[in-house]
Amino acid sequence: MSQNLKDAPHNLEVYCPGSMQLTPETIDELVGSAEHWAEALVALYKFVYRDVWDRIEKQVSWPIVSKDTWGYICDALIRKDHETNKYSVAAGWFWMDKGFTHRPSVPDWVVEGGPVLLSS
Repeated sequence: MSQNLKDAPHNLEVYCPGSMQLTPETIDELVGSAEHWAEALVALYKFVYRDVWDRIEKQVSWPIVSKDTWGYICDALIRKDHETNKYSVAAGWFWMDKGFTHRPSVPDWVVEGGPVLLSS
């Protein structure tokens, strides 16, 4: 168990949503319907944590995808950043270290939700 989970307050429930499909079409739809890259990132998170979104108190680790899926998400958010922030010097700089992580064992177009702490 990670240090973050061991130190979690006892009134919070640990939840991990498991694996689910996250297709290019879903990514495009979620990012395309957002007005800004930040809204798009939240839409992707709401997709992964849809059953418990309103109860999340703390994210323990990022959702995990394949390297190719991660690259697709990055490209989609960078395009959204360019559309909505024409003067950005470093598109994507804010979320690239805070969005999704990748692992070789995860198949393309699958996301494994990282653990979160939920309020009761």
